[in-house]
Amino acid sequence: ILRGIETINSAIERAPASTAFRLRAAQLFDSYRLTTATGVDDMTLIEGSLNVIQDGLEHHRVSLLMNLQEGEALINLVRRGRADLSDNAADAFKRAAGLYPRARAPQRTAATRLLELQRPAEALIWAERAVALSVEEDDVMDALLLKAVALRDLGKIPEAITATEEAIERAPDARLRASADGLLETLRTQQ
Repeated sequence: ILRGIETINSAIERAPASTAFRLRAAQLFDSYRLTTATGVDDMTLIEGSLNVIQDGLEHHRVSLLMNLQEGEALINLVRRGRADLSDNAADAFKRAAGLYPRARAPQRTAATRLLELQRPAEALIWAERAVALSVEEDDVMDALLLKAVALRDLGKIPEAITATEEAIERAPDARLRASADGLLETLRTQQ
């Protein structure tokens, strides 16, 4: 019973930030806790709770993929001259990242695509989120380089240099450091 409560609570914490989904899962968690506190051992309730959580996670994964696919399709049209679709493409990537605010990959994808769409101010927001969420050194480095490029595009060269230097310090190997060195040289010439 305690393991069931811990499993539900853990799933709620890992779940996407959808308010409706988290509220429903929390209600099921409270119902389960109340049921077990009164001595009723109802495994059906915990299975139902876990199914709701799993369904919610699957719905969010599908939504994430749909938004990423929409964004990629729109950005391809923008590349082919349909600049009028730039806002729609940016919105699709921001929606995708918003579905998983605690996952670095959607944040990094949003930052990358927003830079491509020449929206450095928006890209900086998502790049900073990716930096905060990254754990592996190469992920931190990638996110810092996205941040540096956004800062460069905003004309904030000293801050871009600082972010690039931090990325170089965090690079796990010489090959990755070398790729960041080129950006650093370019930034120093722009200063």
